[in-house]
Amino acid sequence: MCKVSEVRVKRTELKRGTSTLTRSPMKRRGPSRASRTPPKVRPWNTSARVDTGPSEETRALVWARDGGVCRRCGKPGEQIHHRKPRGAGGTSDPATNEPQNLVLLDQACHEWIERNRRACYVLGWLVRRHLDPLEVPILVNVTTSLRLHHDGTTSTERRLEVDR
Repeated sequence: MCKVSEVRVKRTELKRGTSTLTRSPMKRRGPSRASRTPPKVRPWNTSARVDTGPSEETRALVWARDGGVCRRCGKPGEQIHHRKPRGAGGTSDPATNEPQNLVLLDQACHEWIERNRRACYVLGWLVRRHLDPLEVPILVNVTTSLRLHHDGTTSTERRLEVDR
């Protein structure tokens, strides 16, 4: 039997600037956090950013079709609005940037549409994802609706009955 006084513990001196982990029998795998290089992060404004908006030709077509004025209020147009929303990260669907899905608006009307989404789905300023913008007219006023076509033209439809 072993007496308590006979058990000896080997002590090692802790040097200044070292941690207890360096003295432990377990070894670290891989480089330490301090020596690791951070991952390369591209700034948001570099050329690696992909433009998911309409082409310059489509923009010019929409601008000419709408006469350079906002389709909602008649003031000078500033922004091109997607009736079928692109989504937060953009989209790879080419139909999203076709003329029937695009409308020229001024900033105030564009903000109004984005704030009043539920009403704008009813009025045709926004189109649900499962619907085709060719099939959904824009209600201009109580008796008139505007239909946008894929070739950049428009047609006006008179509604004979007013829904009450």
